[in-house]
Amino acid sequence: MVFLYDGTFEGFLTCVFISFQDRLEPMAILPPDAQENLLFESREIRTDESLSNRVRVGIERTMGTDAFGLVAEGFLTCLADKERKLLELIRFGMKRGKKTLDHLAHPSVHAVLSAVNHMHREAHLLKGFIRFEQIGDCLVAKIEPKNFALPLLGPHFADRLSGEKFAIFDLTHSVAWLYADRKSQLVVFDNVQLQGLLGSEVEFQQLWKGYYDAMAIAERINPTLRRGLMPKRYWAHMTEMQEAVNGTEALPEVRKLGVEGWGGEPRLAFGSVGERLAVEGKNEGGERLR
Repeated sequence: MVFLYDGTFEGFLTCVFISFQDRLEPMAILPPDAQENLLFESREIRTDESLSNRVRVGIERTMGTDAFGLVAEGFLTCLADKERKLLELIRFGMKRGKKTLDHLAHPSVHAVLSAVNHMHREAHLLKGFIRFEQIGDCLVAKIEPKNFALPLLGPHFADRLSGEKFAIFDLTHSVAWLYADRKSQLVVFDNVQLQGLLGSEVEFQQLWKGYYDAMAIAERINPTLRRGLMPKRYWAHMTEMQEAVNGTEALPEVRKLGVEGWGGEPRLAFGSVGERLAVEGKNEGGERLR
């Protein structure tokens, strides 16, 4: 049996409830982007927030709030077959109770903890490797993380850049964190070009690259060490690692937002890691935006 769900955290928790209620152990729990060419019997699980809330309460009461936090953050990781591994962790935790996280050698605990630690390391590196560019009246940055790290990065930069208007585009997951007038929002975006860089921005980028190159000591250049401290997969969006800086910019265009300072409809909603990890919205007709 394979469970099919809508890819949201609430949808996953609904799958957990159905698994316990019907005493089923699905071979896999698949989001929409992995539901093609299925060879096994499948069952579509519709998201039910009342059931997902019951699962959340049950995990916090039996396993503890830290364990639920681990499940919530584990859902953000790039762990292969993460839904199945999270279900295994929850089943184990319901037997072990609040001592679940003490069993570090258990396969499900180890797998999820390792994935969450990997996500936090990636988020930590991104806090230093993100490069903002001035586009219009907004600071814009692009990232391509393996994990869905925006919920960890957004609050950090909202605190550091509280007086600015900025957007961080996650090109891997097609989601952006927007911040304006001290309000934040996660939204999905479409592949449309934004306006080009300002002339002054191009000049500043050229100055920064020139400074970076001038400060380098040729005799001490160590490519292996640099790749270890600054992995090469982050270089694509770092100004100092570009061969040249020019005035063109191809970025996705964000759908209009319901955040003051960003525009109007459709309104998209999001929640915190421990509450609503799903990025979703509705148009005027009440239809979900995906």
